[in-house]
Amino acid sequence: MRRKEVIKGLKNSTRIRVFLNGVGLYMSIGDTEKCFATSSHRVATQVALQQLVKDNCNGIGTTVKVYNDKLQSESIQVQVDILQ
Repeated sequence: MRRKEVIKGLKNSTRIRVFLNGVGLYMSIGDTEKCFATSSHRVATQVALQQLVKDNCNGIGTTVKVYNDKLQSESIQVQVDILQ
């Protein structure tokens, strides 16, 4: 059974490189649902991917402000690149 697109406009099998606060990871877009230890990193990555689709580009770097599990505001620097 096929899984629904995680990010509208991008295939789940598309390979990406993600930097979160200076730490790099290689994964597919479908892996963003289950690969992160904290929900704030998952949300920051998916927000950056949605902005990438909106701007129609191959890479984006931004700072995303999210609330962590303790309801404290947290800034996360995110860079996402689509690998060819």
